[in-house]
Amino acid sequence: MSEEISTQVLKVDEAGRVQTPRAKREEIVAAYESSGMTGRQFATYCGVRYSTLMCWMKRYRETRRATATEVVMGK
Repeated sequence: MSEEISTQVLKVDEAGRVQTPRAKREEIVAAYESSGMTGRQFATYCGVRYSTLMCWMKRYRETRRATATEVVMGK
């Protein structure tokens, strides 16, 4: 993969879950889409759980679909 994902210190909530900022999630999703890797390979590569990556992908697709529907309907 030609792009490097930037590294930064991420916040952790009381349950120990990493709180990834929206911009970072979008960066990871974009990198995944252009990587050519499987979801599992990419999740391992960037250090997130596969289920987390797939959840982010689902949200991204739903948002993109909703935005496209709004454009078509003229909102």
